[in-house]
Amino acid sequence: MVNRSTRTEFLLEYPEFNTTEPLFLDDTERAIFRLSSDNRRFLGLHKPVGVIALMGNGTAEARLDCGAYTDLGTFERRLSAGTGRMFDPADVICPLLIPDGGFFQHFLDGVLPKIVQIYDILRTLRVKLLLNTYRSRSVLDMLHQLDIPEDMIVFSKVGTVRTDIQLNTCRTPPVHPMLWQRGRQLLLAGVTSPRNYVILVVRMRTRNGGRRIVNKKQVISFLKQRYPQRFQLFAGNLTFTKSRALFSHSSVVIGCHGGGMYNIHFSQSGTDVVELMPITGTQTPPAGLSHTVIWRVSGALGQRYWRIHSRSLNAKNDVQLPLDKLKAVLDLIDSSRSNNKG
Repeated sequence: MVNRSTRTEFLLEYPEFNTTEPLFLDDTERAIFRLSSDNRRFLGLHKPVGVIALMGNGTAEARLDCGAYTDLGTFERRLSAGTGRMFDPADVICPLLIPDGGFFQHFLDGVLPKIVQIYDILRTLRVKLLLNTYRSRSVLDMLHQLDIPEDMIVFSKVGTVRTDIQLNTCRTPPVHPMLWQRGRQLLLAGVTSPRNYVILVVRMRTRNGGRRIVNKKQVISFLKQRYPQRFQLFAGNLTFTKSRALFSHSSVVIGCHGGGMYNIHFSQSGTDVVELMPITGTQTPPAGLSHTVIWRVSGALGQRYWRIHSRSLNAKNDVQLPLDKLKAVLDLIDSSRSNNKG
């Protein structure tokens, strides 16, 4: 029985992990990376703590921060809270109203780690997940792959929701190897694939637009000639099942920063990830760009992350992928793989 006037918190101490710099071709690329204070902030050893809170008389709404450092007291019901949608008093509700969590990439980086943190107790408590209305079919497909039945999913359609019993997992480390690798394991259940494909990710039908590779045709031609049997082009037009199968076969993933690069979540440990990052006249990434996420996620997934910088060509941050730099990186990757086989 939950005391509806109290909040009980369970602290989860995760293993410490280290975030290292990307791999670079030369010291010039490394110096550009170090110019960003955001990059420097995430370097080093991390000892994260997660929190699972069980509370009575709770509330949930989209404006409440469901981040790793949120004040869980904001989820306790106040007299001014609206009536919203009332659940059965016996229902245990888990609010996961993450900004843009209904889209593919933000389900992966915002919602999935929080589900993984409580995954082993979801069925025991028959928890109902309160989610933002999905905007991408792949979100439903991922929930299905996680073996979460429809009767445990509620898509929020009202402003404020009252909960008699709430299981709150908002305070989950956003990027931790244990959470991201467990999430990948769950999403790849039943898939066994050798790593062989070299995949180029291009941005075509994107929500935010921009960051297109302007010499795409030349890059495709180069990669087709270099890897005639292994090259694959990904333009974001595949279903979840086909995307998962494609990236689970990858040995190298190349692309400009964007949502399509989140598909490395389906790539195995040891995959080489080569990200092209636009930079401005100050040699730093454009303002508002979440430029650290693929680097950090790739590390959490046990992959090798390479960074190539390229000057933005316009306001949309379209860029050219320098073929000489790409060739040099691939030479290093292929040589490393050849040596490992020997």
